[in-house]
Amino acid sequence: MEIDQPVQAGPVKDENFISKYQDAGAVVSKAFHKLAPLFVPGASVRELCSLGDQFIEEMVASMYKSKRYEKGLAEPTSVCVNNCAFNYSPGSETLVNNVDNSYHLQIGDVTKIAMACHIDGYTASLCHTVVVTPPPQPGMGPYIGPGADALCAAHFATKAVANMISNVDPSNPVTGPRLRKVVEDVAAQFRVHVAPGSRIRRIDRYLVGQITIDQLEGGKNTKAVVEWPAPEDDADKQEASKDPLDPAGGLLEDLSNWHVMPKEAWLIDISMSSKPIDHLREHPDLKPTNYIHDVNVFYMLKLKAARALLSEVKEKKSVYPFHIRSLTTERNLLGLKELVDRHILVPYPVMVASPSTLIAREELTVIAKPNPSTDLFCLTVPTPPSYVKSDFSLVEGTDAFMFSEAIQSHVKMVSLE
Repeated sequence: MEIDQPVQAGPVKDENFISKYQDAGAVVSKAFHKLAPLFVPGASVRELCSLGDQFIEEMVASMYKSKRYEKGLAEPTSVCVNNCAFNYSPGSETLVNNVDNSYHLQIGDVTKIAMACHIDGYTASLCHTVVVTPPPQPGMGPYIGPGADALCAAHFATKAVANMISNVDPSNPVTGPRLRKVVEDVAAQFRVHVAPGSRIRRIDRYLVGQITIDQLEGGKNTKAVVEWPAPEDDADKQEASKDPLDPAGGLLEDLSNWHVMPKEAWLIDISMSSKPIDHLREHPDLKPTNYIHDVNVFYMLKLKAARALLSEVKEKKSVYPFHIRSLTTERNLLGLKELVDRHILVPYPVMVASPSTLIAREELTVIAKPNPSTDLFCLTVPTPPSYVKSDFSLVEGTDAFMFSEAIQSHVKMVSLE
């Protein structure tokens, strides 16, 4: 597709930043569309995750071949089913005597597929929820029930937020409270709940909300983010935010003052649950397989294997999370525990809700008003929604309905050709 070259704006330094976002979005979208048809009853989650990573790596290998460009996975492919919310990406640890003990998909599973790619630090992330169904048969009806309500809510909330971001109007700025209200209105109208971990955030080169990176500029926190649960609703977070070295809060910015600006890249990541969730918990049995290197932590390691593993991570990994299957020397994994114990590597645990809870998740990456002729550039293109039917719908006249259905924005998407 053709898109006008933008005038340089904000903190972006690379004049070709939109083309790199576009290429990253095309890669992850094509990889997703190759992977989605394989989500059939009996499919191995381990194999699906491995294939998702393989598809992305194969496509980026032929792009930006100069060594000065970093490129590749920005998030290992994960497949989370039903009450599992994040980070289930099983590896070789599930193979015992050549038997795959990872989860195998079953009919009716509400399945969330997440993956991400970056080109030179410009990141496109995608997550889409599908319902695993048997082969089509005459008279087969839609998927219904609480899972369908959650899936519809996640779909319409993501669409509403994208349409709000596309309407960059100085006279009526798009702010954090407005974005939060429309998401929560959609959830209420479908009788579901916004799940913990949901977020809408401005992203930048190499910065997509990693847990090991604080987005600071001039000594101030510059991130613009709406997250669930809201920090102001969490007394523990409030207490933790009080820095004894900065009792007046001079290093903290009032995050309610930001608003969406043209040429900004935004990550929309909305999860809806069939039941209220106070907090997600780590799965008691499934060990983490995804890790990220905290470059701010230094420690004199004792084990030779730990030093060798850290050397490989520094040489081959970036600021993004990685899967342990991508490490070349299996023997070095003997040093993993020491690196985790010393907080040099930070694990991404498998997060779950109660077994009776169903979670649907949708994630898109967009650029607001990239040029005068386009309201929104959608970098990631999921497959069409699954065939589902909810007993509920959006109420006409509400902001949720207006931004989901009534607003007609000029949206461009990456090409899948």
